[in-house]
Amino acid sequence: GDALTLTVLSLPGAGTLLAQATNNAVAINTPIPSNAWNLRYTPVANENGSPYTTMTYRLNDASTSSPTYTVTFN
Repeated sequence: GDALTLTVLSLPGAGTLLAQATNNAVAINTPIPSNAWNLRYTPVANENGSPYTTMTYRLNDASTSSPTYTVTFN
């Protein structure tokens, strides 16, 4: 089958989202290959909320895209 990619459609509104392998910031609308899906989210120090922030992403196998998924950070 086709290789899966993950594409971040919206970044968290607070904090940072990094690709763990490279320690680089994740960019929206840039496909991430499945061997680099280890992402690290770091919230802003001393902040909180429920929900704290959200991000959205989609999976793709080169021919079909998944629905949009939302991750909520509390």
